[in-house]
Amino acid sequence: MKRKVFLCMLCAALTMTACGTKENQESEQKEIFTLESEKVQTDYSGTYTDKMGTEDIYSELALEKQQDGTYAFTMGIYRVTTLEGTATGADGIFHFVSDAPCVEGDITIDGEVAEVIITASAFEYIAVGDEYRFPDGRE
Repeated sequence: MKRKVFLCMLCAALTMTACGTKENQESEQKEIFTLESEKVQTDYSGTYTDKMGTEDIYSELALEKQQDGTYAFTMGIYRVTTLEGTATGADGIFHFVSDAPCVEGDITIDGEVAEVIITASAFEYIAVGDEYRFPDGRE
């Protein structure tokens, strides 16, 4: 008799544990789903500028998000050139490629400030390692 009671109690405990585990799993899945659905890709589209302490824009970096998630990229460097191409990446870190002149680099966006570091260049007026900063915000 004691053995039957013990087995019944053991079965009940296992059943409760299994049900509790299932409920916990469903709850965790809902939390994960909620967190995943709350992830919203930030759109970094806009024009980041460098006014060199004046009212006029000297250099600018423009990003425009495309339907495929990439960005159309244009960077006008004061008295040097304008680069156009595509930038890819996420979370404020992008890599761009410009065809003519052939230049590549990395873009980091922190708040309203953009910074660019050149990683490859076949253009004589832009060297690998050159840095450009657009501290005057996004328009």
